[in-house]
Amino acid sequence: MPASAFIAIAGNYLQALKKIKTLAKTQAAFSLIGFVSLTVLTYSFGFIGFVISTLFMSYIGVPILYRILKEYLKSGPIDKEIKKRSVIYAVWSFAANLEGTLSGYLDIFILNFVLLDRADLGYYGVAAVFLLALTQITQSLTEIAAPYLSEKSNDKKEFYRVLFKYEKILFIVSFILTLSTIFVLPFFISFVYGPSYSLSGTLFQILAIRFFLNSSFTLFGISVLAVGKMNYNFLSTALAVPINFAITYYFAVNYGAIGAAIGQVFAALVTLAFRFPISIYALKKHFNEISTNKQ
Repeated sequence: MPASAFIAIAGNYLQALKKIKTLAKTQAAFSLIGFVSLTVLTYSFGFIGFVISTLFMSYIGVPILYRILKEYLKSGPIDKEIKKRSVIYAVWSFAANLEGTLSGYLDIFILNFVLLDRADLGYYGVAAVFLLALTQITQSLTEIAAPYLSEKSNDKKEFYRVLFKYEKILFIVSFILTLSTIFVLPFFISFVYGPSYSLSGTLFQILAIRFFLNSSFTLFGISVLAVGKMNYNFLSTALAVPINFAITYYFAVNYGAIGAAIGQVFAALVTLAFRFPISIYALKKHFNEISTNKQ
């Protein structure tokens, strides 16, 4: 956990500096080294090898990232107002991310308690793993957009230009990923894991729709973060978690693993209906405040 925290902070710092190529190169190198170590050590030593490789993957990046960031880290006095605002941002971001994490794993949590056939939980887990891989692709795009949005947070026209530029790219990428994987991945899963895993392919197809709904408009949440209105992200997530739980629980209890996946799609549709307006309102309020301060 300490290594993961440092790497996350270092990654965010490189984003803020707009050192996207440096970040991409280091992440690619870490991923390649990690994949090799994970494969070799797990194959050679089993579960213990997996644990060792996980620790190795976490800590190998720390000294490398520190050397990259060292030249940018200058000690000196920090403005009290900046320090105060940083604490406020951190508190709201932590709360919103905590809620987001709970919401992201609610389906697995619910299925663990309601499924009678434990094998179905495994099939659902396989589908979720492939879905996580797709999420990493779109998340990388939002990470690239974040510092550019933050940079333009005092210029309404430029901010919306950047926002809609990246939103268009994100929508197209999400659509292509969803459409292509819906047709290809079920065959891939059956080929790699065997015909008995056909349910994983079906579950993935349903969950891919949720991925499209969430990923296509996630940049609006990032834009709210970019202008420092994290409390609105907290509000929208606070509303989303109980709705997500109620809908997913109902479908899971009545229709099993397939029901949970369908429930996730309905929950994504419902929460999108208020997440989007809340984000627009937060952005509007931010630029109204800037306009008032200028006057």
